[in-house]
Amino acid sequence: SAAEEELIEAHVGVRHYDTVDEGLLAVISGEIDAFVHDQPILQFHQHERFTGRVRVLPVFFDPQLYGFAFPRGSALRKTVNVAMLRRLEDTSYRTRLIESYLGKGTVY
Repeated sequence: SAAEEELIEAHVGVRHYDTVDEGLLAVISGEIDAFVHDQPILQFHQHERFTGRVRVLPVFFDPQLYGFAFPRGSALRKTVNVAMLRRLEDTSYRTRLIESYLGKGTVY
């Protein structure tokens, strides 16, 4: 993963786990000090299976942004831009969407 590559480049010891649950169980058992993975996925697993047993820190190694591509002159460009801006401004929408999967008080 990208996070694994970052850790190796920083000369941090890395141990691979096949699943997120295996990694989080290794943290709980004290086998490892920390488990690195995509923040939303960690938050989902924390919320669903590990509430009160692990804490997901708001730390980013390599934030990734996404975009949409349209053919030059596409009428969809303005429509999608306006819709995305409305969604970004609507914090109640984000709260409802994110908290349903990642739990109340999730940092995003």
